[in-house]
This record gives sequence, C-alpha cells and structure tokens, in this order.
Amino acid sequence: MSFCRLGADSDVYCYYHIAGYYEVWAQGGEHQFQTAQEVIHFLEKLRENGEKVPDYAFEQLREATP
Repeated sequence: MSFCRLGADSDVYCYYHIAGYYEVWAQGGEHQFQTAQEVIHFLEKLRENGEKVPDYAFEQLREATP
C-alpha cells in the first residue's frame, strides 16, 4: 500500500514494504523506517526543505500509527 506516489502533488514515493518496513524514495535515494512515526518525521523535514509531500500521506501514516 502506498501513502503517496511521485506526481504533480508529490516529490516522494512512500509505501509499506511487504518485508515489514516503510520505504520512502526521495532526493534521489531510498530510505527505510521501522515505524510510521519515523516516516512522518522524515517527511516533515522534506517538506521544510521545499519538497512536495501531500497532506493525505501524513493523514494515512497517522492512521497507521498505533
């Protein structure tokens, strides 16, 4: 399941990998995280640096957080 994909409203591709971790493709590389909260923090930093990250990605990740 992806939380966001590269496109007009997003500079990142973020999804939950079948192997049990979150993966984010951004700024030319891949980043892996164990928790949705770690992904949220990373995406917030990307957004602060001018990357497009859609609001719905944050909303879906917060729902995934226990």
